[in-house]
Amino acid sequence: MRKKKQIRRIKNDGLLSRVYEDFRSNQKNKEKKEIKFREEQLEKNQEKLKLKERELKLKDKECLKRDEELKVKEEKLKHLEKEQKQKEDILRLKEKEFNLKEKELTVKEKEQSFKEEIQKRKEDELILKDKEQEKAKENILKKEVELKLKENELQNKDEEL
Repeated sequence: MRKKKQIRRIKNDGLLSRVYEDFRSNQKNKEKKEIKFREEQLEKNQEKLKLKERELKLKDKECLKRDEELKVKEEKLKHLEKEQKQKEDILRLKEKEFNLKEKELTVKEKEQSFKEEIQKRKEDELILKDKEQEKAKENILKKEVELKLKENELQNKDEEL
């Protein structure tokens, strides 16, 4: 560029034209520098934007990954809750069965005690009947003895007569 300036200066000998040319070349240089600076700034900004986009994508991926992990954990928890609920239901059923068996046993015990009581009463009745029969036998024996005595007396009277 300096060569061009020198060539131009040689051609245009006027001071005003040289000043104007210097001003124009300076202006063009400033514009070129400004354009370069802006291009560099744009490139830097674009790089920053790309970097931010990458970071955002990474964060999105991490968020998605966390969401998936949370979903898996929630599913596991739901499954565990279902299993626990099933176990609780089974325990309740077993408790109910146990209570029913206890009630059945108490009913059977009551029935057994009732049967034993009935049997005891029957035995007592039999004992009483045996005693009554013994008394009746004794009475019969006494009456037989009395009858024999009376017969003997009657025979003795008959013989005496």
